[in-house]
This record gives sequence, C-alpha cells and structure tokens, in this order.
Amino acid sequence: MLAGCHPDGRLREAAAIRLAGHRRPASAAVLMLRTCDWAHQVRAAAQHALTSVLTGVADDGPLLVLTVDLAVALDGRLHGGWLRGQVADLLAGLSPEQLQPLLAAGPDRVRRLAYTAGLDRIGVEQLLTAAGRDRDTMVRRTCAHAVLARAATDLPVLRRLRDSRSALVRAEAVRLLARLGEFDADAALTDRYPLVREVAQAAVRRAGGDPVDHYRRLAVGQPLPVPVLAGIGETGTPDDAELLRANLAHPYARGRLTALRGLRRLGPVPGELLRPLLDDQSGAVLRLAVRTIAEQPSAGWQPLRDLAAPGRPSAHRITALRALDRT
Repeated sequence: MLAGCHPDGRLREAAAIRLAGHRRPASAAVLMLRTCDWAHQVRAAAQHALTSVLTGVADDGPLLVLTVDLAVALDGRLHGGWLRGQVADLLAGLSPEQLQPLLAAGPDRVRRLAYTAGLDRIGVEQLLTAAGRDRDTMVRRTCAHAVLARAATDLPVLRRLRDSRSALVRAEAVRLLARLGEFDADAALTDRYPLVREVAQAAVRRAGGDPVDHYRRLAVGQPLPVPVLAGIGETGTPDDAELLRANLAHPYARGRLTALRGLRRLGPVPGELLRPLLDDQSGAVLRLAVRTIAEQPSAGWQPLRDLAAPGRPSAHRITALRALDRT
C-alpha cells in the first residue's frame, strides 16, 4: 500500500499489480486512487487489478460504500471518469437489499448517488422517510419528487409531503392537493416560504376565492404572525395598509421588514412611518427604510442627512451616505 503511493511510477505500477488479490478497504482505496494516476502504465495496472477486486463488492457493504464514496470524490480528476463509470454500472445492477448500505451511508454524496441511481428499486415508504428526515437537501428533494411522480393522487402520501422540510416539495404537494380538492387553505397560505404561499394563493383564486379574505380573517390580535403579514402584503389592497402600519413596530425584525415590504407594494409610505425605522437595530430593516425614503423624494432628504451626521452609528451613516450618493 505504501509503495502504491510512492513517487516512482514503476513502484506504483508494481504495487497495483500485487494489490489485485487484496479486498481490504484500505488496499482497495489505494487501487482506486491509482486508477486516476497521471502515468498511463500505472492507471492500466490499477484498473485491471481493481476490476477483480470489484467482483462481488455488491455483497460487501463497507467496501461498496467506500467504492462509491471515492468514485464521486475522484470524478473531478482528469482520469476519474473510469472509476465513476464502473460505479455507475455497479449501481445499475444492485438489488434493493444491496442498495441499503449505500442509502444509510454517512457521506451525503454517497446517499445522493444511491438514491438517484436506485429510485426505481426503492419503496415509496422508504422514499417518504428520506424525503422527510434525511439531513441532505438534495436527497430530500430527489426522494420527494420521486414520490410525487408515483403517487400524484395518493392523498395520505401527499399530506405527508405537505409537511416536508423542503419548500419546493411542500409547494408541489399543495398544488396536487388543491387539484384533488383536498386543500387546507389556511395552513398553506401561511407557510413561511413565499413559494408555497404563491402556489396556495393561485389555488384559492382558481377555486373562485380571494386569498386576502383568508389573511384578513387570520389577522387577529397584535402583533400579527409574520406569514400572515407577508400574505397581506402580497395580496392586499390599500384598505389593508392599516394592518401593516401597526406592525412596523413588530417585536421581531423579520416582522417589521415584512410589514414595510407590504406597505411598499401598496403605495407610497408616509415619511413619519419611516423615520422611527431609521434607528432600527436590524440592518435589513434600516436598509429598506433608507431605500424607501430615497425612492420617495416627497419624504424629504433631511432624515437621510441626519442619519449620516457624525455621532451616529457607523452602519447607519454608511447606509445613509450610500443612498444619498445614488440620488
């Protein structure tokens, strides 16, 4: 194994030939590295030796995981395509039972490749579990889309996907549920992600309703939940401006930012509402307030000049000076 990593290519070639009969993970890893060697003779010897090692690897879980892991890791090398091709052929012939070690592997890149290559051999229940619990976003998304393709009319499955951690998956589940008439409008309209809310709003409109009516009904008490604020800002009319104005003092920065965004959509924002936000501790709220003043000359430039005065926090001064410089 040490000789397989020697600077002398002749020694690496000889080591690759001798390692052909060994199936230990460490010796197999050296062979896999050598299949990408810059020297043609070393690559040829390693590829020939590894071909015999990979025979029967499908039934050796740890070696199979190592092989897939290194194939993905080495794929970016100049000669890494050979090993990736061998692994692609290997994955295509694995049974559902032989795939399990890869689906439970620690490295995210191994699970990604295994789920992508084995979707047709993995049951819906396992795909649902991975779509909801896997720590890797790509794995969750891949499995969820596979389930949606198989069970586009299966209500229990769609309801489970509606609670997915991926916004794209939730949005697609909401769209299919709305098509089937099994649509929880309040839950979907108040999703924390704009994409899901947009799909839900479109579904309400297709059914002949107005999503803002739902948001107005949910606008009970103060401060309003951030998703309700966002929905009012996205679908409301100038009649809803008072609901948004009341939340410019929301205890959470995200709430204040959402209320200001909604007011901007509904029309000009009075300067007296913007001035308190110029002292906001949230950089995002401050920047949006300054931009709103700069875009509305009727609000006057004096608030920005005061914000840029010496003695104000440096972040506030820089934001104001940039806005004044652009105007």
